[in-house]
Amino acid sequence: MPAPAATPTVNLLADPVVRGLVHLGTSTVSIFVVGLFAPGIKVGGLRQAFVFALTMAFLNALFWHFLSNESFMTVLLAGPGSIVGNAILFWLAAKLVKDVEVSGCITALIAAIGVTFVNGLIRFGLRL
Repeated sequence: MPAPAATPTVNLLADPVVRGLVHLGTSTVSIFVVGLFAPGIKVGGLRQAFVFALTMAFLNALFWHFLSNESFMTVLLAGPGSIVGNAILFWLAAKLVKDVEVSGCITALIAAIGVTFVNGLIRFGLRL
């Protein structure tokens, strides 16, 4: 008697659209959590956190697309420079999204680091 056929496994995270949606979801939760606990940051709710995450994704895509073409800028922005770049984008996104407020540049830097940290914890917890 032949062995039963193994059921095929489907890795949904292999699909770039699903992967992007999962990343958008974890970013939304991260922004909302940082908004709850970080002083100087106000996020009106989950809807505003979602719009903010979409705005950040758009700004990140534009920012890194244009800078990736210049090898000197890519080397310059690796590491600490990328954190500063993300803080600037965080501050800019807060200016664009209603009901999200960041009190200053240092707060934007702390928020960008906090969102990255919380996002990493969520992704680690979900094993993504």
